[in-house]
Amino acid sequence: MPCNLALSEENTSPLNRLGPHGSPTCMGKYIYWTFVFIVMGLGLYLVTASSLVPRDETKLVWTEVSQPEEFGVLVFQKTRQEVQDSPLLFLGVTPNQVQDLQVWKSFLQANQATDSKYDLVMVDPRLPYIEMLPVQMKIDVKDDMDRFVAGIRKAQVLKKRVVVIVPTIYSSQLLPGNPVNRLRQEFSLNFTSFSITPFPMTSEQEKIFEPRCSVDHEDSGGTGPLGCEIRSKARHFYAKKRESGKYAGTMDQIGPADDLILFNRN
Repeated sequence: MPCNLALSEENTSPLNRLGPHGSPTCMGKYIYWTFVFIVMGLGLYLVTASSLVPRDETKLVWTEVSQPEEFGVLVFQKTRQEVQDSPLLFLGVTPNQVQDLQVWKSFLQANQATDSKYDLVMVDPRLPYIEMLPVQMKIDVKDDMDRFVAGIRKAQVLKKRVVVIVPTIYSSQLLPGNPVNRLRQEFSLNFTSFSITPFPMTSEQEKIFEPRCSVDHEDSGGTGPLGCEIRSKARHFYAKKRESGKYAGTMDQIGPADDLILFNRN
């Protein structure tokens, strides 16, 4: 029998809201189903929220190569679709590590498809060895951010694809307040970051490796989260057998549109 919620002298009496044995009827049913829907909605929210939490994903397992250029080609092959979907891409390097630039040189050479190739290569002018890259523009993203953003906005209007090569401490999204995080938060730019870093190969090297794994007030340089992440990844390989003279590396996605590459010479 359908519930009638119309207020009247007859059905406003508390006794009239109870069934023949004193059990709730209409009002009780509505409370029960309201509770059920709330529980179902909460469950759906928790499932959805947990699926959105970024999880680490290994894109390139431990790999040894004879030359850095080989590794760059492998990185491109593993990220081909992601690169195609990223009209703005940051590539991070460790200054004075020429092999990092060799990786990105071959990466860019491998990326020749018309819907994937980058139209403009920007480089931080303070990086050494940049003459080996097809540089079309030098710009300091950190100190000349407004001009950089204006250039990116123009490229977006013209539907031009842009790749930007900067120090890894600028490109990694692990570091709050660094250039890429400012670009996302203050200018609402969307992009992908691939950042290369050397890594400690033993527990002894870990003790002196830079950047250090520092937190809060001890992290004066603001690079602590990156140092901690590098160590966390590198510890898996301390016991790894290595072929002397070769280069070794891995690639992991550590956040949304944020990948970290460990790369060393054995």
